[in-house]
Amino acid sequence: MEQSIRVNTKTRGRPKTTGKGHLVGVRLLPDLLAALDAFRAAHAGELSRPEAVRLLVRRGLDAPLCCEPRTDPPPPLSNIPLLGLSDR
Repeated sequence: MEQSIRVNTKTRGRPKTTGKGHLVGVRLLPDLLAALDAFRAAHAGELSRPEAVRLLVRRGLDAPLCCEPRTDPPPPLSNIPLLGLSDR
């Protein structure tokens, strides 16, 4: 009796390379992006941008709180003036 022919099924799409974490997309303005790149340059360019962001988030979360959290409600948004818009 002959053996069955095995079929190698190929997986579709790009392989996952970053593990099973959740993607968090962040848009950075030019000044913050320049500060991030300066931080990377201070580390002899050994960090990629995503690695630098992960490191800074980890450091920020591990740092002690500098003040007590607010207990009073924030001011209403109607009191905040909109810049660049004329009164209509």
